[in-house]
Amino acid sequence: MTGRASGLLRAGLAVLALMAAVQGAWMYLAPRSFYQDVPTVSASGPFSQHLMSDIGGLNLAMALVLSCAAVSLNRRLTRVALAAYLTYALSHLIFHLTHLSGMSAGSVVYLLTGLSLLPAIAIALLLLTTGPPQHLPGIQGASYRPPGQPRPPAKARTCDHADGHRPVQSGDPPRRSS
Repeated sequence: MTGRASGLLRAGLAVLALMAAVQGAWMYLAPRSFYQDVPTVSASGPFSQHLMSDIGGLNLAMALVLSCAAVSLNRRLTRVALAAYLTYALSHLIFHLTHLSGMSAGSVVYLLTGLSLLPAIAIALLLLTTGPPQHLPGIQGASYRPPGQPRPPAKARTCDHADGHRPVQSGDPPRRSS
């Protein structure tokens, strides 16, 4: 991955985080306003401050995770954050695909176009994270070893226990008590 691709990944994560933060803050801090002012929300059932605030809090949590991924560009965190966002975006799109009655054709096109872009963006960003980390400058890999490359030697263990023994590791033979 080039520096440009890392920059696109960071920017994309930041945009998704910002959108989730704005939506989450609006839902959490002004749930009735969100319910009344966002088209299609009030058409899907009666207002519930509890539900609206909870979903706002979940959006704020998503914004936090996406922001952490944008700052660190840690490969595993970035993939998990984008997979979580993709899960949300697809389930949201599917809900609206199955609840289109009473909407004008123009509203349907506008809604579905906007909601389709969100999973598309998440998928595009996920594709930027593919490949071995050594080919991805700027992305911190999680202990990746190319096939055929030997494991690095294990670090020597030191003991800081009063009895002079190291802690029992899985696979160690049982100790005899003295």
